[in-house]
Amino acid sequence: MERKRENKNGSLYLMICSCLVIMAMVGFAGRMSLKEKTKDAPPPVAEVTPEPKAEQTAQKKEVEVPDEEPKTEAKAEEKQEEKQGPEVIVFTAPVSGKVIEGYMGDDLVYNESLKDWRTHKGVDFEAELGETVKASGHGIVEKVFDSGMGRCVIIDHQNGYKTMYANLEESTPVKEGDEVKAGDVIGKVGNTALGDMTDQPHLHFEMLKDEIHINPTEMLN
Repeated sequence: MERKRENKNGSLYLMICSCLVIMAMVGFAGRMSLKEKTKDAPPPVAEVTPEPKAEQTAQKKEVEVPDEEPKTEAKAEEKQEEKQGPEVIVFTAPVSGKVIEGYMGDDLVYNESLKDWRTHKGVDFEAELGETVKASGHGIVEKVFDSGMGRCVIIDHQNGYKTMYANLEESTPVKEGDEVKAGDVIGKVGNTALGDMTDQPHLHFEMLKDEIHINPTEMLN
C-alpha cells in the first residue's frame, strides 16, 4: 500500500511539474511573439495638436489689415479737390468797342457782301482799323491761319475753352505754341475777311467749349 501510495504521489508530482513547464514555455513563447510584433511595428506617429481657432483668427486679421495711412492721405487730397472745385475761368473782351452783330448759333443770317444766308457763330465788336486786339484769357496759341474770315488766331485755354479772333491784320505778333496771358496783344484789327469787306471795321470773336460754339457774351466780364 505504501508503494502504491508513493507511486501515486510520484505521478502527481510529475504531472504538476509538467504543467509548470508547459506554462513556462507558453509564457516564454508569448513574450517572444510580443517582442517580434513590437520590433516589426512602425514607430508611433506624433500627435499634432491643432492651433486654437482664436489664435488662427487673430493671425488672419493681422495679415489682412492693410496700411490705412496712404488711403487716408489720398482721401484727404480728394476731399480738398472737391472743396476747391473746378478752376473758374474769367474772360475779358478782346477790344473795347460795343457788339454790333450778335451770336446767332445755327440760325442763318443774310450776308450783304456775299448775298447769301449763313450762320454767325460769334460776335462782331466795333473797332478801328489798326486797333490792338488782346487775348481774352490765359492760354497757348494753337493756330494762326488765313480763311474766308481773314487772318485768324486761335487760343487754347487748356480747359476745354478756345477763343478765335478773326479779321485781323496779316501781320501778327504771335505764332503757334506761344503762351499768352489775358490782355497780351495778339494782333490788330484789319479788313481781311472776304465776306465783311463792305462792313465797317470790326473784330469777329468766337468761343468754343469742348469744340462746340457758345455765345461769347455770356462768358465775358
